[in-house]
Amino acid sequence: MEKGSKMMANKMMFFLAPPVMVFAAIFLVSPAAISQNTKVRIFNGGPIPAQVWWNAKRLAANYITIRDVDGDKILPLRIPSIYTRGEKGVFTLDAGHTAVVTRNSGGTELDGTITFDGIPVCPCGGNGQPPCPQIDGFRLPKKLVNGVNQAEVSLNTGFESVDISCVYGANAHITILLDGGSPQWQNNITHEHVSQIKNKRVDVDERRDENCGEVGVFPFNATDCIQAPNPPCGQPICFHVVRDCRLDRQGSGGTVTIVFSGFTTP
Repeated sequence: MEKGSKMMANKMMFFLAPPVMVFAAIFLVSPAAISQNTKVRIFNGGPIPAQVWWNAKRLAANYITIRDVDGDKILPLRIPSIYTRGEKGVFTLDAGHTAVVTRNSGGTELDGTITFDGIPVCPCGGNGQPPCPQIDGFRLPKKLVNGVNQAEVSLNTGFESVDISCVYGANAHITILLDGGSPQWQNNITHEHVSQIKNKRVDVDERRDENCGEVGVFPFNATDCIQAPNPPCGQPICFHVVRDCRLDRQGSGGTVTIVFSGFTTP
């Protein structure tokens, strides 16, 4: 058979191939085209129900749904009327229960911070400190002498990041568990695999910060990890030696679980 005839025969075989075979061939050629979304879970490991706040960075609280998987129910997300753009919303999570955070419209991106028992705020309510902010109809602490720390997530964005920020202080023990996905989560500096990050205590009065070398954790007022341009709550107590306060990856998938295990003592 001449060369031109062979080419024509090959083309005809492709067009005559069963649809299933054609689909299988396309699937095998580009398996990487199918990506998985990163899931977000929040677990209350404390002894009592926790007030969990979603504080938007770019994604407003009224675009997310909170489901208690242990109670098999949707948890109402209360948004104070002063936050007309849904900048903040709060829900109650029972002790020992896990909540799943998902988008209810407009895509899969999850970009915000999670705080416990209070909105992000600098140390307040103590001697020489300003009063803690209050919101009508919502229970907020009147004393947060060591401020409030945040679990920060930016997921399903193409370039993901997670960290725990003690820039405003720390009122809660937070651990973030990192499971699965591609590529795996790593220390940005050493490139070692990281399966969890957790914060330690901040004592503003005693000028003690135990987060000075915790991978994935921003110390008090250390807005840039190794330095403090425009610190929000006064002067830093310490910095990291290298810029490893955040984990980043260009990928997605797996589960990010934010674990609350109780409040730090004043």
